[in-house]
Amino acid sequence: MYSSKYNQEIINPNEITKGEFDELNQINDFDKFTEQEVLMVTNKLTSLIKKAETDEISAEEEYDIKSTTAELKSLTKYTINEMVDGRIVKSNIFCSPKQVKWEDTLEKSETGEKIEKGIFLDTELNRELDRVGVTFEKGKASVKKADEEPEVKEEEDDDSDEGMMKAAMAFAKKGSKDKMMKCLNKAYGSIEKADVEVEINSDEEEDDKEDKEEKGKKKA
Repeated sequence: MYSSKYNQEIINPNEITKGEFDELNQINDFDKFTEQEVLMVTNKLTSLIKKAETDEISAEEEYDIKSTTAELKSLTKYTINEMVDGRIVKSNIFCSPKQVKWEDTLEKSETGEKIEKGIFLDTELNRELDRVGVTFEKGKASVKKADEEPEVKEEEDDDSDEGMMKAAMAFAKKGSKDKMMKCLNKAYGSIEKADVEVEINSDEEEDDKEDKEEKGKKKA
């Protein structure tokens, strides 16, 4: 399904002077990445793809492969020529259109680092990845849009029967039949048992209703 060979041709090379790049960046306000940053992301992607070739991967890892590949394809590589001490020094920088509108926040993580928050803008890349308007926090996109209910996790923290039933109802509303059945099976042990218990409960409720009607007739 996947190939671990990464095609470097997806990055478009452009060679310009530093002055030309500064003017271009002033107009476009690029998202900019160093060669080392792109290499780290590429290595992570390659590792995920190799894992997918031999093992089953999670939905989150599947999305990481898709989104990271698209993000790398959106990059433009600029080779910048700069005159330093009478000689030309070349350096590479990778740019893409701005994808996130950052929000000012004073929140900090447990390690004391500033938490970065933003919203994915309406861009070609973000439309392709279906994340326009999605919140972005600490380098990871959340699955919640501003006008959407929080996503129900497949593995709920509350693994009690009641918790599984709530999760099953939430998945049923979203049309996720397989996940709904999984939660029901966790709650009841098997769906057959759940069917039996539902039928028993229904019969008991019907008997109670008939008893009440009979007692009402006697009183009358």
